[in-house]
Amino acid sequence: MARLIQIVVPSHTTTPLLNALQQSERTLSIRLQPGVSLEPPGDLVTIEVRNRELMPTLRLLDEQGVGRGPGTVLSTAQPLCIISPTAAAELQNDTSECSFEEIETALVRDTSSDVLLVMAISGFIAVSGLATGALHIVVAGMLIAPGFEPLVRIARGVVARSAAWRAGLRCTPLPYAALFIGAAIAALVLRFHGKPLLSGSGGYLPTPPLVAYWTNLTLFSVLEVIVAATAGAFLVATNRSILTAGVMIALGLIPAAALVPAALVESQWDLAGRALLRWAVDAALVVVVSFAVFGWKQLRVHRRQPAY
Repeated sequence: MARLIQIVVPSHTTTPLLNALQQSERTLSIRLQPGVSLEPPGDLVTIEVRNRELMPTLRLLDEQGVGRGPGTVLSTAQPLCIISPTAAAELQNDTSECSFEEIETALVRDTSSDVLLVMAISGFIAVSGLATGALHIVVAGMLIAPGFEPLVRIARGVVARSAAWRAGLRCTPLPYAALFIGAAIAALVLRFHGKPLLSGSGGYLPTPPLVAYWTNLTLFSVLEVIVAATAGAFLVATNRSILTAGVMIALGLIPAAALVPAALVESQWDLAGRALLRWAVDAALVVVVSFAVFGWKQLRVHRRQPAY
């Protein structure tokens, strides 16, 4: 993997920046286009670096005031490939890392208001699967739900010492509220049609054991959440967030949350309370474990103050 970094700087700072980049010997290529930037006015410097050199290069750019001072802009991209005879072996053995700014950009995309409908559909699907004893339907609801990312965003913001953690905190209740609504609608529809919600066995698995699994806390369930959250945080930190769908299967976030309104529709208050507790514990563990993972990454890999 490699990275393309585009930098806009005022013309009077270009020469010191180029000297610093060339002396670092971390770049695969450096290109200069004087005066091409209209807003902000200045020069455009484009560099390509191996992924393992991304953090040292960003630290160097921080020292040069790029992205920090007025009139400077920095953006990163990931080329599909770079063909370089002199760096072929290094590129083939490169790492996969991303900056805290790139992590936040990805998390913003996955926690926008566009996900509300998806979360509502997820809740509907999860309750339908539980009512029919069809585990694969429940898993489908878990797979499509972006319920992991808002929690991870809180932890990333705290580690980065930025206001992003507040955005993560604001983004968590709304998607799960949408999931509650979707789950409640499914429960009401199924009840209207006379389908037993939480005690039936119309599928290949009896419903009660599934309900019991996602409404009870055990040592194994806690360990499972810790391991899954660790994997998920590492996937996000290494630019592989697309694989966190698998993490959602291991976590009890979606089925536990979906069981809260389903139990309320059935007037099973104790069950609703246990499901809410299971969701709250899972969510808290995700935040704590993600904080530990990002904190370790900050100390060992990033070693810089993110811009946001």
